[in-house]
Amino acid sequence: MKKLLILLLAVLLLFSFASCVKDESTAPSETETDALEPSSQEQATAAETVTDSQSQPDSAPAENNTGATELPSQAQTAKPETVTAAKPQPDIDDKWGVALTFDCKDGKGGRLTFTQSTEAGRPDGELITGAMYKVEAKDDGYWTSYENYVRTHYDKNYKDPDLIFTMIAYSIPLDGEYSEDIDFTNTYGELKPGTYRIVKTVTCGTGPQREERTYYAEFTVE
Repeated sequence: MKKLLILLLAVLLLFSFASCVKDESTAPSETETDALEPSSQEQATAAETVTDSQSQPDSAPAENNTGATELPSQAQTAKPETVTAAKPQPDIDDKWGVALTFDCKDGKGGRLTFTQSTEAGRPDGELITGAMYKVEAKDDGYWTSYENYVRTHYDKNYKDPDLIFTMIAYSIPLDGEYSEDIDFTNTYGELKPGTYRIVKTVTCGTGPQREERTYYAEFTVE
């Protein structure tokens, strides 16, 4: 009987030991738990990665309103186009009250007229002009000589005209007009199609007190 009790007690101890060994084998160790669960730093890094991926713009080419695909390219700064306007005509109401007009129907010549108004301005002396004149052409927004314009666009062998004029002085009366006929066939020849201006000078006063001003009248030959 005593041996039977000892044997039974041994069996119970053995069964109890086996149960403890089974529980320890099924429970994850502390090292295994650390490996399975990410650290707080890893979780924060993963969250930042997800946020960054959502905030990044789509790198795929975008379509414009016309349906054409715009491929990404390096930014380029376009150099602004510089356009210089032609020199404007002087204000009609200058201090001498002088205005110049030129009525040209074709490239052969026309009627030139100076007009003076004392309401617009009053000169200190007599206004004088001569027979001399020049013709300038508007080329791409710039004024250039007629000779250069013709050589560039019409005839590269065009020769400089003989601008020889009679030295005669003409008076421009106060509150009046002075007119003269201009014949280009005697100087430049018949003008080619383009936009031009005739250039004339007017002087006021005599001797060292004499002052000179330039006047322009724009016209077109078609």
